[in-house]
Amino acid sequence: FIRVEGYVFQEQAAGMVPLKLFWSSDRKDNFSTSTAQGEADALAVGYKFIRVEGYVFQEQAAGMVPLKLFWSSNRKDNFSTSTAQGEADALAVGYKFIRVEGY
Repeated sequence: FIRVEGYVFQEQAAGMVPLKLFWSSDRKDNFSTSTAQGEADALAVGYKFIRVEGYVFQEQAAGMVPLKLFWSSNRKDNFSTSTAQGEADALAVGYKFIRVEGY
């Protein structure tokens, strides 16, 4: 355990979308996404849908922080974070920012 990166809502409300968890047995990698592009990318490279982890907002509002997705081509690994420390750690070891998955 390193740290809590954030929280998701367990019930969907207006303005929220599902945060979906995918798994690649080839890469031994989890991948969470709330975007159609993320889901298409995951399925295109063999990730399997596991479950809905919870719900996130599509638009940022007061008090919300972005859930940022990073990718390491060297490690073939996805990393999601909502903390400044998580982002710094990802960038320090060569991960590239991909997109905001939600708030």
